[in-house]
Amino acid sequence: MVGDQAVFGIRVSTAGGQSITGVQVTWESDKPAKLEVLPLPAGGTTEDSLSAQLSAVVRAYARDSSVTITATVDRPGFERDVLSRRVVVMERWLSLGAGKSHTCGIVYNHEAYCWGNGQKGALGNGQTTSDVPDKVLGLGDFEFESISAGEENTCGIIIQRLAYCWGSGSLGRLGNGSQADRFFPTEVSLGRATLLMRAGATTCAISTASEGFCWGNNALLQLGVPVSADTFDRCGSDECSLTPRGVRTASDAPFLFSSVDVGTSHVCGISKQPSSTDRAFCWGSGTQEPLTLARVYLLGDTVFSSRTPRAVAPPLGATVALAFRSISAGDKHACGITTAGVAYCWGWNGRGQLGTGLMTNEAFPKATTGSLLFDSITVGSTHSCALSPSGNAYCWGANDYGQLGVDSLSNTDVREPRPVLGNLTFASLSAGYFHTCGITMLGAMYCWGRATDAQLGTEAPLRTCTVSGSPVPCSRVPLRVAEPRVLRAAGS
Repeated sequence: MVGDQAVFGIRVSTAGGQSITGVQVTWESDKPAKLEVLPLPAGGTTEDSLSAQLSAVVRAYARDSSVTITATVDRPGFERDVLSRRVVVMERWLSLGAGKSHTCGIVYNHEAYCWGNGQKGALGNGQTTSDVPDKVLGLGDFEFESISAGEENTCGIIIQRLAYCWGSGSLGRLGNGSQADRFFPTEVSLGRATLLMRAGATTCAISTASEGFCWGNNALLQLGVPVSADTFDRCGSDECSLTPRGVRTASDAPFLFSSVDVGTSHVCGISKQPSSTDRAFCWGSGTQEPLTLARVYLLGDTVFSSRTPRAVAPPLGATVALAFRSISAGDKHACGITTAGVAYCWGWNGRGQLGTGLMTNEAFPKATTGSLLFDSITVGSTHSCALSPSGNAYCWGANDYGQLGVDSLSNTDVREPRPVLGNLTFASLSAGYFHTCGITMLGAMYCWGRATDAQLGTEAPLRTCTVSGSPVPCSRVPLRVAEPRVLRAAGS
């Protein structure tokens, strides 16, 4: 993989097994910019040694489907031998985040790259748009551990556990005390070591002490702060917070989390509270009324809204609350994976995004159809995707732009989990608004769905999806993301 180093060696001996000395080996790569060969001396071989090992160090710099290493063996009085070996170099993505109209990822050496729409600075490198991965730039050589792409903004955590955000500063979503847009990473005013962060119009994080923090839009109570908290900032006509505020219990005590995810009008997390470990909690607006006056509940309970984390209720008819290992919040729905590996969803189901086989809205968690077990789940605006223990990806819900990756010909919505095409096995998935991306077990990244803003990051030809009568660039099958490229800072 890119960034790897290996030793290639040649053993030269007679048919009887005795070593042959006085041998010279010339090493070559037909693509040294992709795979470099640095010969090493044999060192210390003698005429009576059992073998002679002539070696070279091979270093991979960029991906390529086929690089040929050639070793030419010369010894006076003998015929020249030319040996070759074909090597495939794979890139190695470590982490990714799919947002509304852009995508970001982290490569093997912990550099961050973004692509797609960066009009408000979400790409983190001064560019307003990019069709392939471009490096996030800053004052220093940041080494990122995780990254999250949101709605016109991006946030990441570097290995020193410091939190940085960039992009649109509207509503205070960057957490730096300002509403100004930032085209390069700017440190969040958190003052605590950060373990996890999810970007959006409201952005939330978890400290290494498991405390939850949110900042940005609070028009729908997404910050998780009780009424007794100090007054909020104003961002136009909306309540907001320009800096992080601790998510609290109703009694104004810190709330502990193991994970958290940000939706459009609600936030959900998995509790690490001693009395409710592994239970799901949500807060914010508990209702939406899309298209009709039928009330849709988003907090996993029939409540209108909640300023502070509220426990997701047991499934309808059950008396015991579910224990979760993974949770994700979307536009008007949320989903979680229980510790037993079963997927449950709740909220609006007008596009089949709950995976129940129906189009019925659910106020309480309801299991997806089938007997599939999952390790993790991610939800977009109106679709959901989950990853099985063996790395198989499944998606369901809206399929206008091919964001499900389950059908190369149709844009029909899917009401139950269906396998993603391509026979790929994934280590992680991330659902954006209308596209989905995943990192395979071999470290390659693939994306599929809407490509209007180049958020798929692929150099492969795209198809056209007709949505509401209009042609839209898209891909209905996973396409490999292009190789990252490094932009030079101005004046360098």
